[in-house]
Amino acid sequence: MIESQVNLPRKSGCEDASMGVKIAILDDEPERIAEMARCLARCASGCEVIAFDNAPDMVAWLADRLESVQLIGLDHDLGPTRRRDDASFDPGTGRDVADWLAERAPACPVLIHTTNALAAPGMVLALESAGWRCARVSPYGDLDWVAEVWIDEANRLINGGGLGSNSVAMDPREKRTPPDAERVARRAMVLSAVVCRSNSDHDPANPDAIDLWERLKRWVERLGLDGEMEPAERDMLYAPLGSLDQKRRIRATWDVEGLAILAWALGRFPFPPHDEQIDAYELTDSLALLSDDALDILQSPELRSANELDACRELLYAIHCRLREFLREGAARSISHWIEPDWLRLVGIESPLGPQQDLRIGDVEIGQADEDKVRQCEWAICERHRAIVWLVGEEGPVYSQVPADT
Repeated sequence: MIESQVNLPRKSGCEDASMGVKIAILDDEPERIAEMARCLARCASGCEVIAFDNAPDMVAWLADRLESVQLIGLDHDLGPTRRRDDASFDPGTGRDVADWLAERAPACPVLIHTTNALAAPGMVLALESAGWRCARVSPYGDLDWVAEVWIDEANRLINGGGLGSNSVAMDPREKRTPPDAERVARRAMVLSAVVCRSNSDHDPANPDAIDLWERLKRWVERLGLDGEMEPAERDMLYAPLGSLDQKRRIRATWDVEGLAILAWALGRFPFPPHDEQIDAYELTDSLALLSDDALDILQSPELRSANELDACRELLYAIHCRLREFLREGAARSISHWIEPDWLRLVGIESPLGPQQDLRIGDVEIGQADEDKVRQCEWAICERHRAIVWLVGEEGPVYSQVPADT
C-alpha cells in the first residue's frame, strides 16, 4: 500500500478553486504517482493527493471519505498477488473499485488511466451506467502521457469548474461524432439495397431478376437515398445485371453482417449470435426492403442507448480479438476476463464462452472447432465490428473506410 499523501504547495497565480481539493489515485507504479503529483503541483493550489497501490485499501479508505473527495483516478492492473503481513495478499484491480463505486450514489468524477484496452471500457460502462461521470486516458510513452494528457483532464476539472461543480471533461482523443438515428436508418437502407443487388446478379437473363433490379432502383430513388450512397455503392446499384466482378459481389454479401448490427441498433433485429451467419432475407425484411413501409422507418427511427452501443462495441472487439488471435496462434485459452457481464446484459445475450471459458463456435470451444468455420466467423465479426465502430463515431463518417482493427 502506498497510501502516501502529497500536500502540494500553493503556487502564485493559480485558481483559488483548487484549494482544499482532495484527489484519490489508484496505481501501483510509484513513478506515475510522483509524476502526477509533480504535474498537479505546477497547476493546482493546495491539492491533496492520496495514493493507493491496491483496491482493498482504497475501498476501505473511501468508505468513510467518499463525500470529501473531488476526483478519483483509477488504473486497472495492479500486479500479481503479493506477500503482506506474512500472508498472501491480492491487490485486486481498478475494476473492483469501479464496481464498488457503482453501488453508491455518484459523488465526484472518475478519471481512468490504464493501458488495458479490454478492461477500461468495462470500467467506464459500469460507472456511467450507475450515473457516475467518467473520463478515460490511455497511457503512452513511459510517463509522457501524464504531462500531455492526464494533467489536461485533471487541470480542466480543477480550474475549469470541474471538481468544484462535480463535472467531467472527456479525453479529447475519445471525443466521438456518432451518426444520428436518421443517418443510421439511411445507411441501413443503402446496405439493404447493396445486399439485394449482389444477390440478383447471378442470373441476369432471368425476367424475375430483371424485375427485382428495376424495383430496387425505384425503391432507392423513392426513399431518397442517393445522398447516403457511396460512389462504389451507386455504381454497383446501376451496373447492368451480370456485370459485377466476383470480388465485389462477394464483398457485398458480407455487408449483410454489418447491416445486422445497424438493424439491431435501430431496434429492428435481434442481436446476432457471434458464431452464426445472418439470413439476408430475414434481415432485409425487418427493414422493409422494397416496401413503402421503409419510409416510416426513415421518418421516425430510434437508436438504442449509448451504453448499449458501447457494450456492443466492446463485446465485438473482444470476440474479434480472440478470433484473430486463435487464427494466428491456434492455442486454446480462457478469456473470461475479456468479457464483461454488463456487456452481455446490455446487448441481451448469454455468454459466448464455453465450459473452459474460451470462445464457443457452435457446440464446441474454438480450440476444437473446424478452422474454416472459425475463419468464416472472423469474416462475419469483422463486418459487425466495422459497423459498430461506425455507429459509435470513432473513425469518421464514411462507412466503407472505417477500420475494424484489433
